[in-house]
Amino acid sequence: MVIPSTAPATPDAPPSAAPSASAGPPLAFRPPSPSAEAQPPDPPNACTAANATGTPADCTKIRRPSAPHCESFDDTVDECHVITRVLKPAVAEKATKCILSKSGTSAICSFGVAGVCASQAFRSSCADPATATECKAVVQHCASVQVSNVTGRVTMAECQGALAAVAAKHKDAMLSCMNEGCSAGYCFAYLH
Repeated sequence: MVIPSTAPATPDAPPSAAPSASAGPPLAFRPPSPSAEAQPPDPPNACTAANATGTPADCTKIRRPSAPHCESFDDTVDECHVITRVLKPAVAEKATKCILSKSGTSAICSFGVAGVCASQAFRSSCADPATATECKAVVQHCASVQVSNVTGRVTMAECQGALAAVAAKHKDAMLSCMNEGCSAGYCFAYLH
């Protein structure tokens, strides 16, 4: 015979508040372990932070020189604007400041000045190690190709800098342009 308990009955807890058998102590914020913080970023993103910050020069401030002829001036201004749209900020800053440094002088009238400045910016920008295989193939292909442009033959640093300087959607076009023309400086013009 079962004798009923004389202790007052406690109401059952609602099902959502009932602890489960696998529930442990309440979750608390734990900072990431030091070993997780020391991990380098993934190679495809190696240049993301370096190229994300920069302020391109104001292309509207490019001035004609007092020289009577400057046939390429309007094209150079247009190319400066394209550079600000298609290159990542840090690389666009280098290229456009290079262009603006020639403003008001006869150097701004040189054909290809924007390409030369872009090429210099690529060569001095972050070279993403994840692009080594593609760029090695381009440089090897171009080693025996005659290049007759003012930017010169594409280098490994220039190729890697160029690929890191553009959005992912433009990488194939940039790679194709470098492989075909064996230079990188003018390739920005085919990306917009």
